[in-house]
Amino acid sequence: IYLKQIPRKVLVPSLSNYLGLAMIDADFRFKDAPIDSKKEFIHWLVVNIPASGISSSYRIPIEQGQELVSFMPSQPDEGTGIHRYMFFLFEYENKMNFDAFDRIYDNKDLQKRANFDFKLERFANEHKLGAPVGFFMYQCKNENE
Repeated sequence: IYLKQIPRKVLVPSLSNYLGLAMIDADFRFKDAPIDSKKEFIHWLVVNIPASGISSSYRIPIEQGQELVSFMPSQPDEGTGIHRYMFFLFEYENKMNFDAFDRIYDNKDLQKRANFDFKLERFANEHKLGAPVGFFMYQCKNENE
């Protein structure tokens, strides 16, 4: 994919709104699992980030948000090929209550997190986040491949 034209629009959220940021691995599977067992894996989820905290350099104040899923770095299993890691940014008007969400805040156990049945689309729909307003993706594979 090539950028052929200069971007004409830059996202500047309303400073009275809130942001949510999610990072997923769209191609997660364990080494010994069949290729068709790929599933969405949540690497990070932060909600209720106040847009009013965005600096003049457009830095998003993630530390002011509510971390529902602690950050887990990219770490594809050897032999599972290239993985697509995706960041989604949501903007919404009112601070939301996520107390009913099954938090996996400090869970760095890969197996336990893999068993957590998370789907970003379902989460966004349940919490009425709407469509993402920002997106970023990168690809990587296990460093031993």
